[in-house]
Amino acid sequence: MWNDTFSCLRPAVSILAACAVAAAMASATLAQAPPTVVAVVNGEEITTADLEKRLENLHGEVGATQRSAASLERLLFRVVNDVLIGQEARFLGLHLEPPVPAAVERNRQRLAVSLLQREEIAPKSRPEDEEVKAAFAERYSRASFHVLTAADREGAEQILDALRAGADLETLAREKSIDPYREEAGLLEDVTRKDLQPAIANVVFRMAPREVAGPVQTDLGWSVLVGRSLKEPDPLLYAELKPRLASLVRQRKEAAARNELLERLRSRHSVIIDQKAVDSIQPVRRPDGRLTAEAPGTGKAVATVGAENTISGDEYAAALERRWRTIPGEEAARAAAPIILETLINERLLLVEAYDRRYHELPAVRRALHGLETEMIVPKYLGSVLAAGIEVSEEEKKTHYEKVKSTLRRPPRLRLGQITVPTLESAEAVAKDLRGGSDLAWLAARHSTDGLRDKGGLQDWSVVRQDGMPLSSILLASEAGTVLEPIRQDDSWVVYKVVAREEQGLFPYQEVSGNMREAVVREKFTEKLDRFVKTARSRSEIEVREDVLAELRLSGNQEAEAGAHHGGTQH
Repeated sequence: MWNDTFSCLRPAVSILAACAVAAAMASATLAQAPPTVVAVVNGEEITTADLEKRLENLHGEVGATQRSAASLERLLFRVVNDVLIGQEARFLGLHLEPPVPAAVERNRQRLAVSLLQREEIAPKSRPEDEEVKAAFAERYSRASFHVLTAADREGAEQILDALRAGADLETLAREKSIDPYREEAGLLEDVTRKDLQPAIANVVFRMAPREVAGPVQTDLGWSVLVGRSLKEPDPLLYAELKPRLASLVRQRKEAAARNELLERLRSRHSVIIDQKAVDSIQPVRRPDGRLTAEAPGTGKAVATVGAENTISGDEYAAALERRWRTIPGEEAARAAAPIILETLINERLLLVEAYDRRYHELPAVRRALHGLETEMIVPKYLGSVLAAGIEVSEEEKKTHYEKVKSTLRRPPRLRLGQITVPTLESAEAVAKDLRGGSDLAWLAARHSTDGLRDKGGLQDWSVVRQDGMPLSSILLASEAGTVLEPIRQDDSWVVYKVVAREEQGLFPYQEVSGNMREAVVREKFTEKLDRFVKTARSRSEIEVREDVLAELRLSGNQEAEAGAHHGGTQH
C-alpha cells in the first residue's frame, strides 16, 4: 500500500529475494577500492556506493544521463532517511527478529565464497586469444564421412568386415544400415565437430580418407565409419563466433580451476562421511507418485567438513528431494544421490576455506551486509511500528470521499464500430471515408474482413477497462463520432469509430469505501513518517561532505523524482 509513496517499501517483492539480489550486486564490487564517503549520520557512513545502489533500485539500471546537483541532494535526502529509520529499527531490536539474522548470515556466506572464488578462480579463467582460436578449430572444423549403423555390435562388425573385404559401400549402406543416411551411402558432408556425437567426432577427426573404423556405439546403435575428408573451420566465421567461444573457454577454465581448488581444499580440510546416516535416507514414493526423501529425524549429520561444519540429514534430504522432483525412477534417484552429496560437500569446502581466510570479516563485506540488513528492517519498522495503531473512522472516510469524488467516475459505456482490412494504406483510406461521413455499415460490407462485417461493423455495448493500455486510454478520452487512427492487430489493420458513448456517473461511497480507507491511512502514515523524519533529523548529527557531493557525477536513465522523498520534508 505504501509503494507509491515510499521507495524503501517494496510489497510486490519479497524481502529475502531483494536481499539476494542486493548481495549479488554487492559481491560485484567487494574487491574494488572502498567507495567515497558522501555523508555521515550519527557515525554511520553513506558512500557513493549507497547512492548508486539507490539509483539502481529506483530505475533498474544506471544509464548515461548526467544528474544535477539538486537531484543528487534529493537522492542523498532519501538515503539519509533510510539510515535514520534503520538506526531506530536497530534500537528497537528489529534486526534480531526473524527472518533478518538468518538472511544476513546466508548472504555473509555467499559473499565470502564469492570473494574466495574471485581470488582463486577468476584470475585463472581469463580466455587467451590462442585458447579461443583453438576452441574455434576444435568446434568448427568440418568433416565429410560415411556412417553405416547396425542395431547391435555383431551386425556392425559384419558391415566392417564386408567393407574391408571390398564390398560396395553404397549397396552395403542401402541393404544393411539402419541409419537415416543409408540412401545416400551414409554420407554426411561438411559437418562441424560440435554437431557430432562425441563418440563419432573423436574417431572421425583422426581418420584418413577411405580409412574404415569402428564399431562405435551411438544413439542409434553401433556405427561403422568411413573417412572422406577433413577441413579447417571457415575463417570468415571467427569474428562472429569469437565472443561465444571466449565464453566457452572461460567456462571450461572456471570448471578446471574450481576442480583444482577443491582438490587442494580436500587435502587441507577433513571430510568425514557417515555412510550409515547417508544410507538411511532413501527415496520414498508419495501417494501422488512423486519421489521424496525422508530423513530419520535424529538430527544426525551425514557429513562433517573441516573441524565442525556439518551437513545435516535434513539438509541432505531437502537437496535430494529438490533433485528427485525431476527424476521418475527410484534407481535413477539412488544413482543421483552421491552426486548431490558431493555437491553439498564441495559447497562446504569453499565456505570453510573462505571463513578460514576471514573473508566474512572484511570491511567491504560488513558494509554490504549492513546495507542488506537496513533493506530488511526499514520496511519492517515502517509496517510494524510506524503504521501500527493507525485507525480510520467512518467520518474520515466520508470526508475524503467528498473531497475526491469528482475524480471517481465510472468508465463510460461505448459502442464501437470496427472495420478490419489487410493493409495500412487501406485502413487509412477507410478512416478518411469515415471522417468524411461515409456510412459505417456500407464501408464494413465493402471492405472489412472480420466477423462484424455482416453486423454493420458494430460491436456490442461495452465498458472501457481502466487498464492503462494505450487503446483503453484513447477510448476513455474519445467522444461519440471519433474515428481512431488505424491500429495494427496481428496481420491486419483495424479502424475503430466511437458510434455512441454513455457516461455512467460517479462511484457511490459504498463501492469505494475500502479505497477511501486506504487513502486516509496513506495520508496519516505520510504525516507520521514526516514527523518522524523531522524529529530524527533534529536530534541527529548529520554531516554532508559538500566537496564530495559537488564533484560527484551519477548517471541514470531518468532524473530522480523531486517529490518522492520520505515524508515530503524539504532538505
